[in-house]
Order: sequence, then C-alpha cells, then structure tokens
Amino acid sequence: MNEKYLIPVSILISSIVLASGIYLTTLVKNSNNNTNEKNIKKNILEIPRVNSENEHIEGSKKADIYIIEYSDLECMGCKAFEKVKKELIKKYSDNPRVGFVFRHFPLYKTPGGGKPLHPTSGIEARSTECLGKLLGKEKFFEMKDKIFKTTKSDGHYPVENLSNLAESLGVNKKEFEKCIASDEIKKKIEKSWQDAYDAGITSTPSIFVQVRGSKKIFKAKPGKEILDNAITSYLENN
Repeated sequence: MNEKYLIPVSILISSIVLASGIYLTTLVKNSNNNTNEKNIKKNILEIPRVNSENEHIEGSKKADIYIIEYSDLECMGCKAFEKVKKELIKKYSDNPRVGFVFRHFPLYKTPGGGKPLHPTSGIEARSTECLGKLLGKEKFFEMKDKIFKTTKSDGHYPVENLSNLAESLGVNKKEFEKCIASDEIKKKIEKSWQDAYDAGITSTPSIFVQVRGSKKIFKAKPGKEILDNAITSYLENN
C-alpha cells in the first residue's frame, strides 16, 4: 500500500462531524481499570486486527479494507447503524476487497460492579453466538437481525423470547437453552467485553477502519457517507 494515501483517508474518517442522527451509548468509566483510563486519556484505541478465521464477517473474509463495528444489541445507535451497514454491504457485496466485521461489546455490566446500562444485552449476545455455533455463521447474523427488529432498545429485552426466536430459525430449543447457559459461551462474551474495554472503547456503536498495508486502525464516525467515502477513497488509490 502507498503510505501517502493513509493520511488523507485518516483525515476523512476522523474529521467529519457525525450528522446522521445516530446516538452513541456510553459506558460509565471507572478508574479501577488503569489500562482503560490510560487509553482514554491518551485517545489511543489499539484494537485487535481482524482474524478472518474466528470473526463474524459479512462480505469478503480476505479483504483489503475492513469496517469493524463494536456493538450492543440493546443500543439504539447500533440498531440505527444496522441500516447504514446493510446499505454498504449491499453496495460492496461483489467486491472481494471489502469486509464488514461485527464484534460484541454488550453493556450488561459496568466496571467495578455498578448499575449496568443494558442488563439483558449479555444474554442477547450469547444467543447470537449459540445460533452461530449450532447452525452456522449465517444464522448468527439472522439472530442478530431478529433481536434488533424486536427490541425496544431500552436495555430490558424479554429474554424469554430468545428461545422462540432461535427456534424460528431452525435450532433445537433444548440445545439452544443448554448452549446459552454454557460457561463456554458466557466466557466468550465476557472476553469480548473485556477486550473492548481494555482497548479504551467506552461507547457503542464504535466503528473502526482497518486497511491492508498499515499497522494503524482508524476510528470512524458511524455515518454512511463517511464510511462510503473512506472505502471508495481507499479502493481508488490502492
């Protein structure tokens, strides 16, 4: 990649003011986590690079440019961003250089054990992981979509409905309920939350752009025009 194009892309991503009406849900910060506080203070967000083998990816799994989203299924802004993302996925569906990555950051707990913003978001995230585990990656995305369509985004999803949603997608109800209660899935969501928080992420949706040839991952605003321009600019110049 020609490094001279990294600066224009980063300016494009980071300098445009969000005007899409998407609201961010912000995690309450706590000084007990020194790594998080240090990252916030320095405005450093060193998130992991995409690993195509174990990520939830729509579009190309071997992309040159990835749009990475940290999301909470009870977050109103995340629900709004789904429409933006789907339009972009549709536009670039035939382009093998573009991929879209979904990562969990459910705000079902706060550092230090304070009152959570979205108490049910953790079990909702676990339900999507169970669909992916039991029936494959496409069902992960279908379960995510169903939750976004049926939630009031108030942090208190009727979790008794999750088994019915899962069953409507073809999963065995007993297998699903066993999976969602398993330590394996609980630990997976816990790790996803902790990794995001340790990186300094405190709000959802949090959007990043990773491009081939650069060690940097740029933070972006969740607006369609901003992300579309970033993708187009990169593809045209690389």
